[in-house]
Amino acid sequence: MKAPWAVWDKIGSAAIVFLITIFIAFSAVDLLAQGAKKEAKKDVKVKTEKKQDLKSEVKKDQEKESGAMSKEETGPVRLGIFPIALIPLGSLSGAMSTGLGGMVFCDYRLPFNYDRLVMRAGADAGFIYASAEKLKSSTLNMIPVQARMTFSLTTGTGFDPYFNLGLGMNYAMLTGDVAESSIDLLVSAAIGFSYSHVELNNFSPFLEMGYMRSFEKISGDFFTTGIGVIYRFPAKAGDTEKKQI
Repeated sequence: MKAPWAVWDKIGSAAIVFLITIFIAFSAVDLLAQGAKKEAKKDVKVKTEKKQDLKSEVKKDQEKESGAMSKEETGPVRLGIFPIALIPLGSLSGAMSTGLGGMVFCDYRLPFNYDRLVMRAGADAGFIYASAEKLKSSTLNMIPVQARMTFSLTTGTGFDPYFNLGLGMNYAMLTGDVAESSIDLLVSAAIGFSYSHVELNNFSPFLEMGYMRSFEKISGDFFTTGIGVIYRFPAKAGDTEKKQI
């Protein structure tokens, strides 16, 4: 008859072997599960990339059919020019005539764009002439200079809406029988849309309407409207960014 401790020794050895086997089995199952998860993630990533590629191809086809310029290569800098009408509001509406003049602007496409939303930073300046009807033989000349931010939406159809915000200074001069001048704070906001087409090359006509407010000495509220044209400078060698308005 075997000693009790010999039996217990065999049972202990068997238990240890059993536990080691269970540990190895669980480790193998865990490794297989991790591998399966990695493969699943790879499959999801590949499917997502395929969907994005398909959407990109569909977008390119739509732009090609519409003739929109967003499929072409361009640099980030734009230059714009437009004649402007400045219509006085409120108490100024009876004191001065509609002002006429022109504006020029230059802006730069910022690198952090979100899908079809494009942000640009730049500056504009102009000259506006109006007659001061309540002041005999007097004219009002304005030279607005602003920093501006533009938020535009690239639709892929060629018609791209946008929104402008401006902040700067306005140099106003009354000349004639009444002579006075001042440099005043200026804020503005405008909405509009531009149109691009492959046949227009780097040019895009645009229509804009907005609001302008001049503060302090020669102050007033104005409605602005204008039609102009934008020129987008060609991309430099190696610039692969797409043309966006």
